[in-house]
Amino acid sequence: MRDSTFPIAAPTLTLVFGLLTAVAPAGSARAQGVKVAPALLTSVTPPGIARGASVTLTLDGARIGDATEAVFSDPSIRGSVARGASVNQARITLRATPATPPGIHRVFLRTPLGATGSVSFAVGAWPEISQKEAAGSDAAQPVELPGTLIGRMDRVGDEDSFDFAARKGDQLVFEVVAAPIRSRFSSSLAVLDAAGAVVVEAVGSDTTPDSLLIFEAPNNGRYRLRVRDFENAAGGDVYYRINAGPLAYARAAFPLGLPATGGEVTLSGVNLANGGRVRVSGRSGETVNLREVGGVPLLRPVSVALAAEGDGIEHLEAAASQAGLPVPGVVNGTLGSPGEADSFRFRARKGETVLFEVQARRLGSRLDSLIEVVELDGSRIDRATLRCIAETVTVLNDRDSVTTGLRFLAWNDFRVNDFVFVRGEVLKISALPRGPDDDVRLRAIRGQRVGYLETTPSGHAINTPIYKVQIHPPGAQFPPNGMPIIRLPYQNDDGGPALGKDSMLTFVAPRDGEYRVRLRDVRGGGGSDHTYRLLARAPQPDFKLALATEQPNVPASSRIPVDVTVDRLDGWNGPIDVWLEGLPQGITAPRTTIEEGEMTATLLISDDRPAGSPGLLRAARLALEGASMIGGRRVERTFPVAGGMAAVTVLPVPDLSVVSAPAGVKIRPGAEEWVDVAIRRNGGYDARVPLDIRNLPFGVRILDVGLNGVLVTETETSRRFQIYCEPWVKPMKRMVYCTAKTESTPAVEVAAAPVVLEVLPSTAGGLK
Repeated sequence: MRDSTFPIAAPTLTLVFGLLTAVAPAGSARAQGVKVAPALLTSVTPPGIARGASVTLTLDGARIGDATEAVFSDPSIRGSVARGASVNQARITLRATPATPPGIHRVFLRTPLGATGSVSFAVGAWPEISQKEAAGSDAAQPVELPGTLIGRMDRVGDEDSFDFAARKGDQLVFEVVAAPIRSRFSSSLAVLDAAGAVVVEAVGSDTTPDSLLIFEAPNNGRYRLRVRDFENAAGGDVYYRINAGPLAYARAAFPLGLPATGGEVTLSGVNLANGGRVRVSGRSGETVNLREVGGVPLLRPVSVALAAEGDGIEHLEAAASQAGLPVPGVVNGTLGSPGEADSFRFRARKGETVLFEVQARRLGSRLDSLIEVVELDGSRIDRATLRCIAETVTVLNDRDSVTTGLRFLAWNDFRVNDFVFVRGEVLKISALPRGPDDDVRLRAIRGQRVGYLETTPSGHAINTPIYKVQIHPPGAQFPPNGMPIIRLPYQNDDGGPALGKDSMLTFVAPRDGEYRVRLRDVRGGGGSDHTYRLLARAPQPDFKLALATEQPNVPASSRIPVDVTVDRLDGWNGPIDVWLEGLPQGITAPRTTIEEGEMTATLLISDDRPAGSPGLLRAARLALEGASMIGGRRVERTFPVAGGMAAVTVLPVPDLSVVSAPAGVKIRPGAEEWVDVAIRRNGGYDARVPLDIRNLPFGVRILDVGLNGVLVTETETSRRFQIYCEPWVKPMKRMVYCTAKTESTPAVEVAAAPVVLEVLPSTAGGLK
């Protein structure tokens, strides 16, 4: 079916959803559901191989039996693909060469039904030793170390044991690898002596289920490694790999940063050659991953940062403590004991912005940093005052620090775009509940809610107070209203989705003079592995882009929406033009814009070839391009999609197509407009059809969507719904995309030709 136009009055929007699949033969009454769904890759067996070995991997999923190519994240891994035992299985015969770096690697498949997402598997540097069932519960399997121990918890309460020899003073390392290869194994390791007494043990946690145990043999003899799941989980998805033996393990590196010209770092750990000293070189601003010491592979790579332009001079902790921290400048230090805090003087002029950034977890340190700026005498400095003007509490259940919704007891006094304060974090409302059994949605990026004013999201229990707040300058005073006044200090724990557990703090000096930046571990930890690199510099506004879909699959003669997300660096909030480079011939994607202050936008990828063109399976080195005016100059950035491994695939003709009538829709702030939808059911297609409008600007939303969205049910042929524009939305023009999708796994979502949504200037007569 080709696009067609229906005469309707603007600004009403009409969508027609028709089938591109063949019409059922005359007289046939058999209903048909989804016939075209993309290939899906879910698992790989075995989930790990030895470096240099030739292995056959079995890949399971859906519709992958006709895979034509397997693509690996490291070019040193190559393999040929063949059909497995069914249409939902493929097999790869591959070899990981001796040059393949140990660690976690990824593979995806290219098939006539699209390129799959990737799954991970491990490559080890030591011989593989599979666990064998032994007679008797106390029997241990003798093994020679080093090696990689492989096993599975088959029954609840299962326990595996491995018997090994050690000489007095030997330092043996046992590293569990499970979570990165999609195992549910939560590890508990213990080394027992000949009498069965526990010598040393290590247990994972909810946040780090893969444990690491270091054992120094007290005497010559034989010992036993006991392996359990501390939650007593069992089954085919509770498996493990344990790298074991006198392996080179670096617990920490110091310093974590070096000048751009490179230098020497010292690694601390066990079984390290050359006293752990390593020469490091590379490009300015690069993070260098050290994979070996003295020609011996490290169990885990260690990262060291080379100074970038604008970082300033690298200093050691002792020197910076005495002389102060220049801006720009960098200090490399260690919180050597639990509860320790380091602080450094620095000077700033009134109104000057100084950005402090911690590099620690990203470089392999165990430090979970918290930084704050205080007066020289340690007294706090406020960055903002929050006036509370409405109050409610959380209900239903506890929430973690990531989830993008909170259940409010009442929300009558809350609106979209309001700021709220919830026990230490400042959040912004993106959507109100769609019904009584729904959450208030909060601004988020990549599935993680965003804390404003550099506050850090945290977990919240039931009955935690929620305040609607107004943000005012430090020291502001207000008449009492029965609710608290909250004064936010210059402090930051986690720096957001791009920085993880590392901190970032933007300080604006209230006066000329000296201040103090203070750094500690948020949980009071310390030790030689709590190293850090603390940068003090002027903001360097920039951005990073990411495409939500690694492998775009476009149905023939159709269009698909693909989201783009942005990490805004150092406070940059300007608009960013976005486009794709490297698309195959006949596949297009018009440019889009991430609006000022926004974090997402949607690209529309289209198969513009003539109807009936042959199917296409073509790799493309896709790159996401972005441009923005920063500091008066145009800044362009290039971001390879899927690390340069992206492929664009044209699928067969889909079950749905979308046709929209008007060229544009106009709406005023505070107003509502109706959207009329009709569908055609050709070929016996009998499933319900979820509808959406993608790329709507923040503040324009669909009303009355219900918990399942806007649906054309199995027995309906039309649907009418409304869109609403918040009163504060600024005038703009924006391309939006009307979509429909199948409820398959994965779903196929197709879009109409772009529609121009125009938000008109607000007028008193235009408000409803």
